[in-house]
Amino acid sequence: MPAEATLAYPDLLDDLAKQIGLDPDALRSQEEISVNGHPLGLALDGPAREGDVLVFAQLGALPETQRERIAITLLEANHQWHGTGGATLALQPDTGAVTLWLRLPIPLLSGELLGEQIRDFAEAAEFWRAQLAEPADPPAPAPSEMLGLGLRA
Repeated sequence: MPAEATLAYPDLLDDLAKQIGLDPDALRSQEEISVNGHPLGLALDGPAREGDVLVFAQLGALPETQRERIAITLLEANHQWHGTGGATLALQPDTGAVTLWLRLPIPLLSGELLGEQIRDFAEAAEFWRAQLAEPADPPAPAPSEMLGLGLRA
């Protein structure tokens, strides 16, 4: 649902900070939120009013055991975003870390909606962090059994 008037990225962060009880200056300067002890990054991609908010998290390394099976599971989860709630899983080329990314169009956001999206994103990140930490024995969960959070704005 579009906001009444599109907020610029810094104003959106201020609104978010008020919604979740953080210091607006700190959020604007750090562009990071800690959820259950894990950092979630925020960034602007594009113009401050028409661009996108990127939300991202590092989930951990791709385990050495069952590496191929887990990589396939991650790819399957990305298919139509069924297993990621609308976010995208990726493998960072230089470090090998698995990351989760979400792109949200600023014109459709308010601080409240951004907060809701971040809560859902944090749940998805926690799910995948757990999958990487303790890979299940085959068969891996089907994408339809993973997440259906609907993280679209």
